[in-house]
Amino acid sequence: MNHEESDQPSATAPKPVASQSYHSVVWQWEYTESADGKTIKPAIPERYTVSLKPDGTAAFLVDCNRGVSAYSVKGSQLKFETIALTRMMCFGESQAKEYTDGLNRVSGIEWTAEVLKFKLQGGGTMFFTPAVKSARSPAGSATKKR
Repeated sequence: MNHEESDQPSATAPKPVASQSYHSVVWQWEYTESADGKTIKPAIPERYTVSLKPDGTAAFLVDCNRGVSAYSVKGSQLKFETIALTRMMCFGESQAKEYTDGLNRVSGIEWTAEVLKFKLQGGGTMFFTPAVKSARSPAGSATKKR
C-alpha cells in the first residue's frame, strides 16, 4: 500500500506537535504496555528501532536483524504489510519475538515530538522515543539521546 501525504492539513490526519513529523525521526522501542497491564521493556532499546519513511516504507532494526515493510496511515490508523526480516542469529537474549509480535498487531498511531505510540489490536500500546544516529539502525541511528 502507498502512504498518502498532503501539504494540506486534513481533519482526519494525526497532528504532530510543534511541526514534528514522525517521518523525520528514527524511533527506538522503550516499552510495551499490554491490555492486561503487563509491561515489556527491552533490555537494550537501541536494538529495536523503526523509521517510517514518507514514501510508505518502514525500516526496522530487530536486535541484530533488519527489516522492511510497506505501511499505510489513514487518520489515526496505521497498518504494516508483512515485515520482511533478515535471519541472523543474534547473541545474548533477544526480545525480537516480543517486538515483532507487537509490530504485527499495530492498528493505530499517535505521536508528539518526543513520543511515538503504536496502538495494538486487542489493546495495549508500544512506546518509542527518538534515537540518535549510529550505523546500527535501519535509518542510521541506534543510541538514545541523553
